[in-house]
Amino acid sequence: MKMYDKPASLEKYLNQELECSCGRTHYVPIKAVAIGPGALNKLPDYVEEYGYKRPYIICDEITYKVAARRCEELLEARGIKTVTKKLQHLGFDEATLGEIVIGMPVDCDLMIAVGTGSITDIIRYSSYKLR
Repeated sequence: MKMYDKPASLEKYLNQELECSCGRTHYVPIKAVAIGPGALNKLPDYVEEYGYKRPYIICDEITYKVAARRCEELLEARGIKTVTKKLQHLGFDEATLGEIVIGMPVDCDLMIAVGTGSITDIIRYSSYKLR
């Protein structure tokens, strides 16, 4: 598909290959985004829609209280068993990566980052490396 000439809605960019005027094809592998009041409530729908069975929630002490606990509740209410890891290390380093890997269930098929950019970045990297 050709890149849009004018800004388009976010959904039109997701999970699409777009031919760019720079000569390259760009791809956003993100399948869904929810923004706004109540967006967190859509989490179980997305998990089920994309066929995930064993989510691994990664957060810190603060983000657990703010949103990760609610993620657990929403998923468990749908019968989706979760494992949650509250990180002690919050750097983008080997200690954090080790903590994530050690706590990860062997049957994990989805990593959910709950938190700031540092948590999101290390989970994006970890999920890529661990497939």
